[in-house]
Amino acid sequence: MRAFWLDEDAWRSKLVTISDLNWIEGGRANAVPSRPPWHHDFLSRWRGALGERGTKWKEREILFGELVAKVAIPGSDVNELHALDVDALINCLLSLVDGRPVGSRQQNLVEVLNSFLNVERRQRYVRLIRTFARLTNRDALFEIESVRNKIVKARTVVQDDRQSVSGKIALALFPEIFSSA
Repeated sequence: MRAFWLDEDAWRSKLVTISDLNWIEGGRANAVPSRPPWHHDFLSRWRGALGERGTKWKEREILFGELVAKVAIPGSDVNELHALDVDALINCLLSLVDGRPVGSRQQNLVEVLNSFLNVERRQRYVRLIRTFARLTNRDALFEIESVRNKIVKARTVVQDDRQSVSGKIALALFPEIFSSA
């Protein structure tokens, strides 16, 4: 049989036999494996670039370049993502998703949050982190006194919103989580 699919903006086709088909859940088959959504692929490559102390520099530069291009934030560049500690933000969000520290030497999520929020320039993310924690069923972490004290301090800082660089990045990388809000 001839299989047809849309690849970017062009139609493609190829001849396939029954043995060429990829069987997927529900007993359906396809001739061309679908690509994972961009954000899944990006986060997979991000995780692959992680070391004990965060994301390796060379890989982070490449991934930040892709992030700037894909999320299309006007006037934003790789240097701005570094200045905003976006790598630490992504690792903190992944830690909340996984329920364990990601790209960190911390022992648990309380240590991750305390370390993350201890850096003054990251306090602008507390509303984002708190919303994300609620959506990933980790909001009990914010009842712990050390974390709660950091939240009180961070509330005095103007918080990023959905239209900020960090907000757009979080929405682009975790759309399934934010769609439940």
